[in-house]
Amino acid sequence: MKKLTISNMFLFKGVYRLFFLAFICMVGTSYLGNKTPQVIYQLSANFSDKIKFEENLIELSMILIGVFFTRLVYQLLINKYVLFVVKNIRTVCYACWIHSYDLIENKTGKQDHQFPLGELISRLMNDTQSFRELLTSGALSIIISIVYVISCIIGFIQLDKFMGTGIAVAQFLLHSF
Repeated sequence: MKKLTISNMFLFKGVYRLFFLAFICMVGTSYLGNKTPQVIYQLSANFSDKIKFEENLIELSMILIGVFFTRLVYQLLINKYVLFVVKNIRTVCYACWIHSYDLIENKTGKQDHQFPLGELISRLMNDTQSFRELLTSGALSIIISIVYVISCIIGFIQLDKFMGTGIAVAQFLLHSF
């Protein structure tokens, strides 16, 4: 019987592939976020040249579609991970319950189970559903948004060190107060 610890609750066989794919999505989002300020600058710089402007517009559209799909895949991976975690927690908790045989005597002297199956399943369903709602509602999705914003700020700094740093400081000040 396996004991439920924090490490084997969230890190178990089968989830490392999901972590790797989520990391690939973050790298893709980071690359696209870094590229976004450069393409926006080129878009405004090439406004007078119709052909270059349309090329930049298509490139910006491709970047935004790429960001959409990397976020979509990331969210699907997170949902799959949460399902695996919930399944793992339920399986381990249920196995612990099955392997334990705790009897208590009630006031009438009759032996009774300490944790009846219905109560255990009710608690597991309620707690794991709350856990699922917490993680899929945005708690882990915010990580990819932070990666995108940081890579955009780095892109702005690479474009113009003075103004990019000004934008980065302004972002930090706006969100810290």
